[in-house]
Amino acid sequence: SIIDEALQIKRAYGKSLNSAPRPSLLLEKPEPLARAKMNDFKFLTAIPTERIETEWWDTPEERDYYLAASFCGALVWIFQDRMSGNYYLHGYYD
Repeated sequence: SIIDEALQIKRAYGKSLNSAPRPSLLLEKPEPLARAKMNDFKFLTAIPTERIETEWWDTPEERDYYLAASFCGALVWIFQDRMSGNYYLHGYYD
């Protein structure tokens, strides 16, 4: 949320996920970020802003989402696949 022109990042869990901010542009397929490409982004939080996990009977999927800023100034949504440790660009905020 933006208060007094300052960006405040809050983690979202449980029912509050429904009101968590989502990027206005979600990529159809998340873009893998190579280690070298990770230097193009500054993570705005050290702790994930959101965690998504599927149930054990589904295809296992565990993601930690972060807000980050690109060096061009774009606010982006990045997740880490907790199973593989790989990072992906998932969307852009307006």
